[in-house]
Amino acid sequence: MGADGKRPWAALYARVSTTEQEPENQLEELRRYASARDWTVREYVDHGVSGTTDRRPALDALLADARRRRCDVVVCWRLDRLGRSLKHLVLLLDELQTLGLAFVSLAEGIDCTTPAGKLQLHILAAIAEFERGRHPPVHGPGAGGPNSRGTTCDPPVC
Repeated sequence: MGADGKRPWAALYARVSTTEQEPENQLEELRRYASARDWTVREYVDHGVSGTTDRRPALDALLADARRRRCDVVVCWRLDRLGRSLKHLVLLLDELQTLGLAFVSLAEGIDCTTPAGKLQLHILAAIAEFERGRHPPVHGPGAGGPNSRGTTCDPPVC
């Protein structure tokens, strides 16, 4: 049951990159998964939208609804359908977690409505944090680099 004692609301997200592709295969699996859990569903479909595109209307609408707590769980067919890059995906999943929403990715078997799925997500978050720590932020052009000391990285002239 959802936090209000009613059936949980699931936001189902599907995306296909071209208008020639159909999202129906993704949606069938998403619907079947939600139905088996007796979740009420709302579908968000980006049709003919590349995953590298910054603006995806259906994903933007899903996130707006998530921020308004209009769903309890976000379900996607595969992680690459949701995030345009690892960084984007990690930020998106972090936001969902901050909002108190569960997350499910069918192909990867990640179901954060279960203890094992929550563990998987924590491991992914730890790896992402490790990666962020390995690459300290750079503040401004050439911050601390050779150009700030009046030198260049050009190879020596022979």
